[in-house]
Amino acid sequence: MKLWAKITIGLVAGVATGLLLGERATVLKPLGDMFINAIKMLIVPLVFSSLVVGVASLNDPKKLGRVGLKSFVLYLLTTVVAICIGLGVGYMIKPGAGMNLIPSSEVAVVKQQSLVDTIVALVPANPIMAIVNADILPMIVFAVFFGVALVLVGEKAKPVSAVLEGVAEAMYKLTDIVMSAAPYGVFALIAWVSGSYGLAVLIPLAKVIFGVYAACALHAFGVYGMMLAVLGRLNPIRFLVGSRKSWRFRFPPLVVPLRCP
Repeated sequence: MKLWAKITIGLVAGVATGLLLGERATVLKPLGDMFINAIKMLIVPLVFSSLVVGVASLNDPKKLGRVGLKSFVLYLLTTVVAICIGLGVGYMIKPGAGMNLIPSSEVAVVKQQSLVDTIVALVPANPIMAIVNADILPMIVFAVFFGVALVLVGEKAKPVSAVLEGVAEAMYKLTDIVMSAAPYGVFALIAWVSGSYGLAVLIPLAKVIFGVYAACALHAFGVYGMMLAVLGRLNPIRFLVGSRKSWRFRFPPLVVPLRCP
């Protein structure tokens, strides 16, 4: 049975179980939390090892500057487009309206950083702490610098590159293992949500889920598809079909929306 079919069964079974058990469905919440934690467990080692291996694979140091500049420009452009898509979808469907959720504690107001402070913070003073605290952007910057250093060192750095390549492959396999548990995690989370908040919260929650996936699909298939065709001269459909396995981790089913309550 395909993973999406198992997740659908888990979703339907979770709704039925939550309505049947009511508040008692809270006992299933730890199972869902374990699934969420397992996904978070993958992020840091997967991102770090993949980036270092990707940069180190450019064996020619002359290519690093050109590829790095193009990547940085494309990253900024796609980020702006993604923000516009997210704001547009959110404005149209107003996700979360009608849920009337009350936070369990007072939310602290975070002081907004200036642009200069944001840029300075991208370079981690302590890369180990950035990795431990899962500060993604500083960790990405360190991973890119580390990969560039491996290329510049050359032959002596080959053992390090080989180890990180093995780590990356192991993380890909671990991602498959974790995502195979997605039906059970979805079942536990949706049972807890429906049991604690009832059917009234499921319709607004469905709007949140629809909004997330609609925005992601528009960006992935529209923006990236056009970039693949125009800049990469690749068939977007063929590329996306070939990379479908990575979607299991990139868009884990229902994980983000179900954390709202």
